[in-house]
Amino acid sequence: MSYALRNTIILLIVLAVLTGGSWSYIHYVQEKQIDQLSNVLDGKKQRLHNDQGIANQYDEVVDKYAKVKIKLKNYHKMLPLTQDASKLYAYLNKTRTDHSQMDINFTVVGDSKVKKEGYGILKINISGKGRYRDIFDFIRTIEYSSPINKVKKLAVNPVNGKELRDVNFTFELDSYYSNSKQDNKIAAKIVHPVKKLSRNPFYPIIRSVEPNKLGLPNVENSKLVGVGQDVIYVVDQNGKVQQLHIGDKVYLGSLVKTNLNNKSATFYLNKGGIFDKVVLQVK
Repeated sequence: MSYALRNTIILLIVLAVLTGGSWSYIHYVQEKQIDQLSNVLDGKKQRLHNDQGIANQYDEVVDKYAKVKIKLKNYHKMLPLTQDASKLYAYLNKTRTDHSQMDINFTVVGDSKVKKEGYGILKINISGKGRYRDIFDFIRTIEYSSPINKVKKLAVNPVNGKELRDVNFTFELDSYYSNSKQDNKIAAKIVHPVKKLSRNPFYPIIRSVEPNKLGLPNVENSKLVGVGQDVIYVVDQNGKVQQLHIGDKVYLGSLVKTNLNNKSATFYLNKGGIFDKVVLQVK
């Protein structure tokens, strides 16, 4: 065998070994790696697709979140986060107006917290004394403000029979709160109702009149003897001549009008809640 033929055979064998080894490496090693990398690439493509979908919705979601947040902020009721007696006490003190005249006592009920699914109730007994108008506004403010508070078993009684504007009061308060662990950034709003109390129901519409301690002219027992321009002369219940101008006080009322032509005087009187007009004429 010639030297050239031998080298050719050796080269062919080496080439065959290299070709077989390369094919085996590609087929048994690199193809598995390619499959694994293809699976990873497909997963990343899918994740990229999902992220792009989320990114496309970002502006819409942010706008919706802002609208919901504004709506929640302006909603007239809310559940504050886990409540305790000190926070409730501070909140209730804020609901009182600066001019209110009330003495208030707060007592936490023995088993004060009632746990429910998603919310809880803090129970407080409240009692005190003050002007009926202030107490009325205090309770209405509690009910109109944003935290959910329920007033129960309200009892109001006059302090005494002489000063009916002052009353003793007691009621139970159920203060609702959220058990959620999410941070609630919305502050509790205090709303003072615009409509005020028109009258005190403990103050009678018809009541006894006060005695004439100042000795004012009692027009029902007086005689009109002279009428001038915005001035009249009467003989009062004691037989004394009194000079009165429009707006001057008389017993239970005042002089409101004079009439030179008719030689008369008109008075408006408040007889313990009964309003009356009295007209005197010169005879």
